[in-house]
Amino acid sequence: MRPLDPRLVREVPAVRRYLGACGALALLSAAAVVAQAALLGRIVAGAFLGHEGLDTLTRPLIALAAVSVARGLLGWAFESGGALTAATTLATLRERVLAQLVRARPGGLGALQAGEVAGAVLDGADSLEPYFARFLPQLALATVIPPVLLVWIALHDLTSAIVLACTVPLIPIFGILIGKATQHATMRRWRALSLLSTHFVDVVRIFVGEMDDEWADHHYREGRKLATTLQVPAQVWPADRKAFDEYWQQSLDRVHVDDAVRD
Repeated sequence: MRPLDPRLVREVPAVRRYLGACGALALLSAAAVVAQAALLGRIVAGAFLGHEGLDTLTRPLIALAAVSVARGLLGWAFESGGALTAATTLATLRERVLAQLVRARPGGLGALQAGEVAGAVLDGADSLEPYFARFLPQLALATVIPPVLLVWIALHDLTSAIVLACTVPLIPIFGILIGKATQHATMRRWRALSLLSTHFVDVVRIFVGEMDDEWADHHYREGRKLATTLQVPAQVWPADRKAFDEYWQQSLDRVHVDDAVRD
């Protein structure tokens, strides 16, 4: 899985704007990190080695507080921009999926599997929100800050810079491992919900008819065993059919159908 899917960049203009903003914010964050480290070093060295008083360290302390506030604002800008971009991207992708379904199958889903389509439009699309609001900002920071810090440290202590250069490659390795673990967890949940909805419930409705509550509860409990087999944690699976229906209804409420799709 690529850290950034080029199809999103091509299809959604908001993604391109957000990537540019991420680069600028990452550079500002790198400058803030360097300034914060320098100020902390100045304060610690002055207080413990130079025995300087508060009157001498007042300005560095004020500057350190200002830099800390600036870093907090930059983090807020990352989160807010990611949430806004995620909402715009979700709306765009859902409208295109629904429009394509209407154009291709005006009479309904036809041979398409209802569970898979619903999983892609609802649960699958919602997975983009943490991707934009958390993953991409951290990816930008992990790309920009280490080289900036490395250059700044090399100007002051070449030996320390060499040591850091040998350990920096561990950052993307851990990022890849975390990303793969998240991808696998999301896919396991999607497969479990799709199997329960499409490969069993739809078949039963077609060949047998609607299930009564007792039968439906029984097979929902069996579906929990299926989810465990697919390594979906118990806390992720809805507790009962009522909780599942609430989750499903909340997901449906987030779908927006505009006039273009209706036409």
